[in-house]
Amino acid sequence: MKLIRLHTLITAALAIWLSSVVASGFAAAVTFPAMKKLNVRIPAYESFDAEHWKIAGGKIGWAVFTASDFVQTAMALIAAACLLLVRPRECSPRWAAIARLFLVAAAITMFLWYAATIRFPMEHALDSFWTSLDAGNHDQARKFQSDFDALHPSSSRTLSAIAITILLALLSSLITAPKINSPAAAPSEPAR
Repeated sequence: MKLIRLHTLITAALAIWLSSVVASGFAAAVTFPAMKKLNVRIPAYESFDAEHWKIAGGKIGWAVFTASDFVQTAMALIAAACLLLVRPRECSPRWAAIARLFLVAAAITMFLWYAATIRFPMEHALDSFWTSLDAGNHDQARKFQSDFDALHPSSSRTLSAIAITILLALLSSLITAPKINSPAAAPSEPAR
């Protein structure tokens, strides 16, 4: 029973992790065009001669991506912890369990790389942009906006790669089943 619960938890964690990545991308894909269509103007930044819809969309989008990062971190930890307790030889087919293990490790590695080399620099650029904008230093705000924009394509590609890797791990998990005759999967004897 323990093995069945772990397998179920791994699969659920992968599904939630994938949903979080996809939902954040979907939220951005909906928010920015809507803000552009509405031609949003922000009175506090009226003297800043840039596209205000990007600023408004960025405020919303960044909150969504921050929440997604927390969900991704939690689900990656749950999946990794459970996988440490499940040996591929306790699953059938074994190759799918090995593939799942490899793909989860790859997704976690990509997520850590993304956080260190893309996410944190983007966060710094965005926070600096808003600070400069609030201080009325528009030239500096444009520089930080440019820094953020330069990182955006890498962010999109990396998050897409993470999503694809998690999807493959989830598919591997869906075709993997605990072996019923495995000691970890066998029901415990009732106490006498």
